[in-house]
Amino acid sequence: MKIVAVHSDEETLGILQEGLAHQFEFVNAPVTEDNPEAAMVPCNIILLDFNIPDPVETLHIIRTTEPDTPVLLLLPTKYQFKIVSNLFHYDIKECILRPFTPEDINTAVRKA
Repeated sequence: MKIVAVHSDEETLGILQEGLAHQFEFVNAPVTEDNPEAAMVPCNIILLDFNIPDPVETLHIIRTTEPDTPVLLLLPTKYQFKIVSNLFHYDIKECILRPFTPEDINTAVRKA
């Protein structure tokens, strides 16, 4: 199973790699303001960090090429509910709230 981690920081990447890299094909897709299309990698599951520069635009880009791929949204402890709720029309499979552990990520991926 191929999992793409769409993120913008090394701490998140470390947790995701620890929880997934030894059991799944893990693709690191760091996103910045200049390259939201970095997330466009064919895969089985997408882990999308809400803390990337423009999560709404990135999710829109993902859905244009991967309309049926499950997306798990990684949320900060405090977030704006209105913005996050608008993402659900993009068919978010699950939200994972920080702080999360490698085991939490592994469990969520297996359920997806």
